[in-house]
Amino acid sequence: AVVASEIKELAKQTAQSTESVDNAIEQIQLGIKESVTMIKGTLKEVEDSVAMAAKAGTSLTEIVAKAKVAAERVNGIAAAAQQQSAAVNEISKNVDGIMMVSRETAQGISETARATKNLAQLSERLLSLAKKFEGPM
Repeated sequence: AVVASEIKELAKQTAQSTESVDNAIEQIQLGIKESVTMIKGTLKEVEDSVAMAAKAGTSLTEIVAKAKVAAERVNGIAAAAQQQSAAVNEISKNVDGIMMVSRETAQGISETARATKNLAQLSERLLSLAKKFEGPM
């Protein structure tokens, strides 16, 4: 009877241990399910982040390409501005030359006018002298 009582006690303890192990297994399974759910959610977030990073990379590539085009246009504008500046300098030199020629021409015209006036005065004196020599006719 003592052995039967001990076997009963052992069976009871085994049943209790089995129940504890079952509970522990259930808790582990629940924890695993929660972990899998969390991992799936994290995986979705990682995939979304990767997609966003790819879009950002594409956008940055487009921005860099557009910046290069803008820089090329600015360089073209700068080159055109240099050419225009050189042309303006050349025109300025030409205008200076024309002004100098115009001054020289004006001075020449002024000298010609004085000479013409002197010649006219001399012509009048000569005519006057010639009339004195002609005498009465």
